[in-house]
Amino acid sequence: MDNCTNAFYIYLVSMILLYLTKPECLFYHKNKKCFIKKFGCGKNKTILSIHTTAILLAIFYYILVSTLNKLNINY
Repeated sequence: MDNCTNAFYIYLVSMILLYLTKPECLFYHKNKKCFIKKFGCGKNKTILSIHTTAILLAIFYYILVSTLNKLNINY
């Protein structure tokens, strides 16, 4: 498989796990419901929002997979 396909599958699994675990730095609870924190400063806001995290993870996984391919490491 090529770099894009492998990176996409790793990204997809990590985003599903991130959504299932719902870490406190990305989600907040109100009235027994879970909401995504918005970007910003203040109550129920965060600098590292789910959107920023998703973009950074996609870039990181693509670079990781392409580096492993260049080094011919089987994973």
